[in-house]
Amino acid sequence: MSRAAPHLQVSELEVIVAVAEGESVHLRAPFHPDLAYRARGYRGRWIPDRNAWSFERAYEHNVRGICMSIWGVDGYPERFEDLCDLEIIVSARETPTEPFYRFNSDLYLGGRHIAGVLRKPSIVRPGKQVSYRKGGPVFHREGCGWWLQVPGGAEFVIHQVPRMAIPYFELCLEGHGVLRVLSPSDERCRKE
Repeated sequence: MSRAAPHLQVSELEVIVAVAEGESVHLRAPFHPDLAYRARGYRGRWIPDRNAWSFERAYEHNVRGICMSIWGVDGYPERFEDLCDLEIIVSARETPTEPFYRFNSDLYLGGRHIAGVLRKPSIVRPGKQVSYRKGGPVFHREGCGWWLQVPGGAEFVIHQVPRMAIPYFELCLEGHGVLRVLSPSDERCRKE
């Protein structure tokens, strides 16, 4: 069943699908490098005034599928009423691999931006709503490009994640790290 919610305020991490204005579905979501390509596959159009993607209502199920495959949530607003923080401990490996090592690209985990590089000057920065507790992202140049890595042993917290996304994060981390759900009263849960 469709839900209309055009009036909702969207935080930086919420993914909301709202059915509004006749036969359209609007998707408001944080940036992800795969979103534009996937949205256009279902005739999605970017509407700058709404800061949202617009789809024909017939594609609502597919839009929710995009949300599940990128962020691990189905896009219903009520999913964002039950949020938690996730502590991630990156597994130590001799050879770094994705999702914690990429060439010329920011790092994403479970659809959330966990680290990036400001281009001029080249400065490494954590993603929005991410706090590094131990270690942190590192950057090094190679030729005309650069590598970005969150090294093994690093620990960080991703804040305000819908509980519905926990199984998706566990799948993304399989063989690459450990996940622990933090309670709101946990000292490590607070942003620095």
